[in-house]
Amino acid sequence: MTGTHSVITPAIMYWGTPVALITTCNEDATANIGPISSVWWLGHRCLLGLASGSQTTINIFRTKECVINLPSADMAHYINPIAKTTGTLTVPPGKKDRGYTHCKDKFAASGLTQQCSDLVQPPRISECPVQMEAEVTNSMDLMQDVPDRKGMLIAIEVKILRTHVRNDLRMAGFENRIDPDRWRPLIMSFQEFYGLAPEKVAESSLGTIDEERYRVITRSDVVKQGGDMDTFDTMDTDICPDGDTRTEREMVVKLIVAHFTAIVAFCNWQSLRNEKLDTIEPILFLLSPLIVLAQTALGVIIINLSFVYDVALSPKSFSHHLETYARRWNTLFGKKPSPPWRTPTGSRQSRFGSAWIRLGRATAIFATLFQFAATIFLYQRRKNLHGWDALTVLDHRTFELSVGGAAVSLLSLALILELPGFGQMPETIYIPEYKPDPAVIFCRGDSRRCPSWYQILYASDIGSATSAATWLAL
Repeated sequence: MTGTHSVITPAIMYWGTPVALITTCNEDATANIGPISSVWWLGHRCLLGLASGSQTTINIFRTKECVINLPSADMAHYINPIAKTTGTLTVPPGKKDRGYTHCKDKFAASGLTQQCSDLVQPPRISECPVQMEAEVTNSMDLMQDVPDRKGMLIAIEVKILRTHVRNDLRMAGFENRIDPDRWRPLIMSFQEFYGLAPEKVAESSLGTIDEERYRVITRSDVVKQGGDMDTFDTMDTDICPDGDTRTEREMVVKLIVAHFTAIVAFCNWQSLRNEKLDTIEPILFLLSPLIVLAQTALGVIIINLSFVYDVALSPKSFSHHLETYARRWNTLFGKKPSPPWRTPTGSRQSRFGSAWIRLGRATAIFATLFQFAATIFLYQRRKNLHGWDALTVLDHRTFELSVGGAAVSLLSLALILELPGFGQMPETIYIPEYKPDPAVIFCRGDSRRCPSWYQILYASDIGSATSAATWLAL
């Protein structure tokens, strides 16, 4: 078909290219989305056309990485809310003239959700059928022949590191091919959204060439990358949920540190109470660090209820009730009496050795308190940025350990400062006439209930009851 041609000078030349949503990381670790349509590929390289002052460009040059997310033709409703927004705090004059406004959280504005990436920090967009993790390899200023326009627009070359595709787009019988009959990208043509025709308009002679023959150009390995429904060793949805950009190594290291600091804090607390450590108590604490809080809270409740009961019903004097209350409080929190015989202490007898012990105790206390504060801050920040779904089982376990470690460190600090109620445990705590006392001993988690760490059943009635209750609490 032929027709008459005219000479025109269009202001834009968007002849029809796919829409791409470029995700990058801001300086405060939040994610930004940059909708663009100046994008094309050759081999495993992609060229992005961007304005030099856009937040996407700023983030890419700072971090050297991004994710290219390709929406399908039915996703225009996600893009329109953020199409005329910018992540830069100050809207550039040119964009302001075209009606752009600042938007800090484009995920919230668009309704899109984050999905953790494998190799780069910026998240993928869960709703996009195609997601490509990429790193910057080169860039070039456009319009270098126009001095007053040079650098306004930039072409950025990125290398595709990993490609994620929705499983229904994969060609049957091939591990690394896309079925073009199923892929319907969203196309931008002169600022309007379009989609591809539902079928091929004609057979292509290039379609007879095996795609693998082009791999010599890309120098990419034939590797099954693993999709969201494939078995893939380096990804675990429980460890790395949607919205997470951390690596498994980082999360596991934090968990190991939390375990270590918590058990050091617990052992410090037990030694201040003159409790032996050849028991199951440290193991119970590692399995369930909040058991200390639970047992202690139960003990405080028992002590206070017993005090109210005694004052209301017992004919004894109020001063006697106060003495009983103080004795029970010291039973729960105080130090056990030192044994009547002397025990060898070695280098701890020296002033230098004692100083090292005090330094170690102080370090353990302040380390766990600092870890608790840092964990709370990071926990709250991640929840606010990405929601509860971004908190993993490792996050919850780290939080639990930090709370347990901080709790025993506060108890240790009270013992060191010899605060009221944290003095020496009375000698008469095991006399049966004081009925609430066995319950207080239970809540204390007395190590006598376990002569050695591998024994779970004990001969003592108190020990058996305490052990059973603790295991049930786990």
